[in-house]
Amino acid sequence: MASNLKNVAATGSIKTGKGVIKSVALQGGSANSTVSVRDSTSGSGTVILSLAAVIGNSATWTAGDRQGVPFVNGIHVTIVGTGAAVSVEYE
Repeated sequence: MASNLKNVAATGSIKTGKGVIKSVALQGGSANSTVSVRDSTSGSGTVILSLAAVIGNSATWTAGDRQGVPFVNGIHVTIVGTGAAVSVEYE
């Protein structure tokens, strides 16, 4: 299966339905930034992972298993921090 890459700069749903997360990158903006990635289509699902980045820096996460980390309901990201952006690779 081919990977998809979605870049977002605001809280919201990235994908609906099941799949696997391969990697997540957070680019901090003009304030300290965080992202919470959930197995959900809203902001209330199970947290799969969280990342934090200080002003102007980035934080990355890559699945330790080549098959990725599974999710069932979808991918929802909650981004906090002025100017932050997130990239999520999934299948």
